[in-house]
Amino acid sequence: MSAPRLPQLPWSDGIRGAALVLVVAWHAVLTVVPDDPTPAQHAVMLPLGVAARLALLSFIVLSGYLLGRHWDGDLRRFTIRRCWRILPPYWIAVLLTIAAMACLGLSRAEGTHWDSGLPFTAERTWATLLLVTDLAGMTPINHPLWTVPVEFHLYLLAPLIVLFRREWTLLAAGIAGTLAIAFLAPDFVAPHFVLAFMASFWLGVRRQRPLDETRALAVGVGASFLLVAGTVLFAGDLSQSATRYLVVDCLVAPVLLLWILHGDISGGPSRLRALLAHRTFTWLGVRSYSIYLLHAVVLELVWRAGVDHVAGETLAIVAMCLLGFVASVLVGQVLFRVVEAPAAARSAAVRRTLPRERRPA
Repeated sequence: MSAPRLPQLPWSDGIRGAALVLVVAWHAVLTVVPDDPTPAQHAVMLPLGVAARLALLSFIVLSGYLLGRHWDGDLRRFTIRRCWRILPPYWIAVLLTIAAMACLGLSRAEGTHWDSGLPFTAERTWATLLLVTDLAGMTPINHPLWTVPVEFHLYLLAPLIVLFRREWTLLAAGIAGTLAIAFLAPDFVAPHFVLAFMASFWLGVRRQRPLDETRALAVGVGASFLLVAGTVLFAGDLSQSATRYLVVDCLVAPVLLLWILHGDISGGPSRLRALLAHRTFTWLGVRSYSIYLLHAVVLELVWRAGVDHVAGETLAIVAMCLLGFVASVLVGQVLFRVVEAPAAARSAAVRRTLPRERRPA
């Protein structure tokens, strides 16, 4: 099967850029506000926390859809390209985190959200380097990096999704997997990722087919998320924040995915898509992976460099958001230029140089 040449989506990088801003802002606030916020603090943090969580969901949905949209049936090339895109920047970021732990004092707890990745042990460090923290049920030494092993494992399993010849079989497997994780492994931070990624990848693959087939699957995708949300509402423990987040995830994911699909198919004018296609958001989106990998280290260093002595919580939050974001972008830009961009170029070269496997159409 050869993937057709579909038009580029200039606003897709803008989604990543906007999501990155929300995530960095959320972690900046978590650096200042203690783990046991007051009711007033909680009222302010709750909407930002939900927005940041949905920003992570947007990364999964968008990545799954775009990978499926360009799927060409070559498993070996797909795997090699994903490894080149993900692993070199990740490993350098982990090594820089280890250096910051060992040389800059980040192995010492200071009462911020950074402490969730402590203690700095050999076991936790090796689990982070080997991308198995999700399987081991532990937080990596750099706490936002928990998403990378989850995404990496989903990416490696993505080609298996096309083995489902019938859409309803695929959706049933995604529903079962999501509910199994939600109820049997409630401590796992993102049970919604399974269905979100499977549905997004398969819908992206179907985008290469006639539009009536794509639209029919889109209806099934929406119904699947609603089924999961209804099941969790009926049988889950809504006193737990993780359960409530899962319901929100399952209600928002299909809306986001169908909005992306609609923008892809229609290609018509949209103020929101035009805003996301602005060069500021697209510039951030292209570099979002590198910035994301190191932003927690940068935020903690900015905090310990003097922001922790700023008088007044509001002023400290503003300082953390502004200084932390600028510093994160600068450090991320260096990682992007030195590591990610060359790795991405090597990934792109695989498409041109690796002989393609012969597969039936």
